[in-house]
Amino acid sequence: MEKLTKEEFEYLQKFETQINTATKSDYMRGIQKADVEKIGKIYSRLIGQTYTFNSSCSRCILKLIKLISSYYYDGRED
Repeated sequence: MEKLTKEEFEYLQKFETQINTATKSDYMRGIQKADVEKIGKIYSRLIGQTYTFNSSCSRCILKLIKLISSYYYDGRED
């Protein structure tokens, strides 16, 4: 399993509140489109293939944040 780089982890720390809310309560507050696209690129690198999603779809964004949360929490424990 790939891991987040230090820079990626530090970038995702800005969204820790959204990540926590998404994983615990199954909803989240908005994230700017540019940030969502960057998070999508980070996730694509982690899984080793292009992750396709609609960056204007709130359900798609929530799913992405929930998917990347396990990588984020693993990085936080190191």
